Amino acid sequence: MRLCANLVMRGGRIVVVGEERQYPRIDTTEIAQKELEIVGSRNGTRQDMVEAIRLLETGIVKPFVAGRYPLEEINVAIQAMQNNSLGRLVVVMKEE
Repeated sequence: MRLCANLVMRGGRIVVVGEERQYPRIDTTEIAQKELEIVGSRNGTRQDMVEAIRLLETGIVKPFVAGRYPLEEINVAIQAMQNNSLGRLVVVMKEE
């Protein structure tokens, strides 16, 4: 949130998709002086999800997978996520 506030131009909009564990370090004076708009957003529509899955299936989008964890190690995966892992983390429910 702090980085967004630094980078957004005067009168700009910050769209929050996701959450931060800590209190965002942006004060109301900065919001008012830069005339910022801060809005929350869900992850998109069902059609957005269908399109995202299609892009993955066809190989157009290839996300970086930082780690794969069996279900038994889900707490390790959660810890990696909380430590700001770069890339996606995959929890494998059942090996086929």
